[in-house]
Amino acid sequence: MPYRQKYDTMKKLIYFRIKHMKYSSQESFETEPSSIADTEFLLRGTFNEIAFVDNFDKKYVSAPFVNQLIDPELQGYAADMIVYDIVEKIRNEKIDIIRRGNKPPVFKVVGIPDSGLYLATAVSERLGWKLAPGRKGPNPPPGAWKDQFIIEEKVRSYTTGAMSSFAFNGINPLEDNVLVIDDVVAKGYTSNLVIEEFLKRGVNVIGLAAYFDKMEQKGVSTVEDNTGVKTFPALRVEKIYRDSLQLSDPHFYIEDDSTPTP
Repeated sequence: MPYRQKYDTMKKLIYFRIKHMKYSSQESFETEPSSIADTEFLLRGTFNEIAFVDNFDKKYVSAPFVNQLIDPELQGYAADMIVYDIVEKIRNEKIDIIRRGNKPPVFKVVGIPDSGLYLATAVSERLGWKLAPGRKGPNPPPGAWKDQFIIEEKVRSYTTGAMSSFAFNGINPLEDNVLVIDDVVAKGYTSNLVIEEFLKRGVNVIGLAAYFDKMEQKGVSTVEDNTGVKTFPALRVEKIYRDSLQLSDPHFYIEDDSTPTP
């Protein structure tokens, strides 16, 4: 099946999946989403209700359901939004796809260790793309990883304050089209490094997606300016105050007088 036709079909499946989702926690979700706009609306509402400023001076935002005690339904919302975005970009030829010879293009999902792996798994399942595993540190599982791809971190992580290396497996330069996933983009140091190293070694990075980013710290713009790779955070924190947060405008619907602000 030609890949454009494949993604037309995939888009219909995404709509079907979202429309027919059933949630086990009626206390948390009184209404199931019927469209990608409803999905975003529910995710934004939950984020606004639960997320808080943990350290104002460092602009730390805590959203426990994102990476502390992961809520699979909410993670699924973010994954559906990411999948919808990347499928639309491929369908509308807004990103360059590579292929080897006459073979169909190869797509993979890569999560930035550690916290990006969880969302990457959900995205991979929805897209049906293989998930290239990653871990911190240069040492792979004994006897398991044959095609190791090592990246030495050259900058200190803004969030953890630590410097580390990353190892990925199953990535084929000059053949793979890779969607990179992280949980949060702050200043963008780590995601920028990983993407730049992939590009230098011939890996075609078709996008960076995240659960949310913090716009004041300009990580998304840093990645886009330095690498040219398009980004998609499911949620965008526009302003961080001492006791509250403000999200930017939604991706998939317009807030007006008839639309309750999530």
